Amino acid sequence: MKTTEDKRQCNRVRYDGSFRYVVSVPDYLTTRLVEAEGIGIDICEHGRGIGFHTDFPLEPGHVLRLRKTEEVYTPAVVKWVERAEEKHRVGIYLFS
Repeated sequence: MKTTEDKRQCNRVRYDGSFRYVVSVPDYLTTRLVEAEGIGIDICEHGRGIGFHTDFPLEPGHVLRLRKTEEVYTPAVVKWVERAEEKHRVGIYLFS
C-alpha cells in the first residue's frame, strides 16, 4: 500500500495561511452555498495542491471556490478527507 508521501506528485512546504472557500451542498430538493474557512497545513511547491483543516465536513469530489478577493475565486476539487480530532483534514487540487 502506498503511503501519502509515495502518492504525492510534488514536494510540500508549510503553509500557515487561512482562506475562505465556498462549496455547493445538497439541501433537500435543491442546493445551497456554504462559505467556510480553511486553515493551511501545507502547499505543493508548484501551487497545485493544498492541505488544510476545516470545521465543515467536506467530501472527496466536492468542488470548492477559494476566495481570492470579494469577486475572484480559484476553483479546486477535494481529493481526500480525514477526520482530525474536532476538525477535518482536507487535500485539494487547484485548477488554474
